[in-house]
Amino acid sequence: MSEQKPPLGSLNPELPPPLPAAPPKIWEPRAGKKPEARPQSYTARLDEILQPTSDVRLFRLTLDGYSEIIPFQAGQFIQMLCPCPDMKKPGQTKKVIRSYSIASPPEEKRFLEFCIKLVMDGKFTPTLWNMRPGDSIDLRGPYGKFVVDEPVEHDLVFIAAGTGIAPFWGMIYHLLKGAHVKRDILLVFGLRYESDMLYEREFKQLAAEHPNFRPIFTLSRPRHPETWWGETGYVQTLLPKYLKDPGHTKAFICGLTPMIEQSVAQLAKLGVTSDRIHYERYD
Repeated sequence: MSEQKPPLGSLNPELPPPLPAAPPKIWEPRAGKKPEARPQSYTARLDEILQPTSDVRLFRLTLDGYSEIIPFQAGQFIQMLCPCPDMKKPGQTKKVIRSYSIASPPEEKRFLEFCIKLVMDGKFTPTLWNMRPGDSIDLRGPYGKFVVDEPVEHDLVFIAAGTGIAPFWGMIYHLLKGAHVKRDILLVFGLRYESDMLYEREFKQLAAEHPNFRPIFTLSRPRHPETWWGETGYVQTLLPKYLKDPGHTKAFICGLTPMIEQSVAQLAKLGVTSDRIHYERYD
C-alpha cells in the first residue's frame, strides 16, 4: 500500500486527516431567552464544523438555553475555556483559556463562527480538533475594542494574513449589509498557497453586490503562478498600489507581529497617521 500524501497546502505531514464530508446543517429555530447585551459566561454547543483548508476549521456554536447568539460588535472576541491535557502532569487535565475573534457578523443570529488554525504542539487547538458536533464548551464575553466606529466618515482598509482574516469577514459584512456604509472599503488579504484560501467566495459575493468594496488576494508562495489569478507578494508591499486616499483612510490590521509592524510602517510612509491605524496581534 502506498503511503498517503498530506493534503495539498499542508505544511505538516502529521496534520490529522480532514473531516469527512457532511450534508449542510439545517438550522431550526431554537427555544429559549435572548442573551443580555453584556459580557457574561455561557455554555455553548458545537453545532457544525467546516474545514476550508487542511489546518483551519470553522467552528459554529450556539448557546445552551438561548434562542440566539450573544449581542456583540463586529471585531470583538470571545474567550473559550476547555479542559486540556496538562503537559506537565501526564494523564491529568487543566482548564485552558484562549481568546478568538468572532468571525460571523452580528447580523447572523443563528450561531457564532470562529476561524481557527491548528497549532500541532499547542495547548488548546489539538483538544478543539478532537471535538465533534454535539460537544459542549464554556465561553465568556464578548470583549474587545477592535471595532469600526459608526457612522463611518473615512475610507477603510483592512489588512490581514492567514486566520487574521477572522474578524474582518464579520466586520466587512456588517459595514456593507448592516451599517450600509458607502465609503470605499479595501481588503488586502495575504496567504502562502492557493490551498490556504479562506472566505474567497463570500468576499467575492460582497464585492459583486457592493461596488465600494474591493478585495485583493495575494500569495507569498504560489504553487501554480501560471494559473494564480491574484497578486503575488506580501500584503504590506501592495498598499502603495491599492490605497487611493491615505489622508482620509482608517486602517485595521490583523495577523502576526512582523506583518503588523511592516504594514504600520508602510501606512505611515503613505500618510496614514497613527491615530487612524488600529491592529490586533494573533501571536
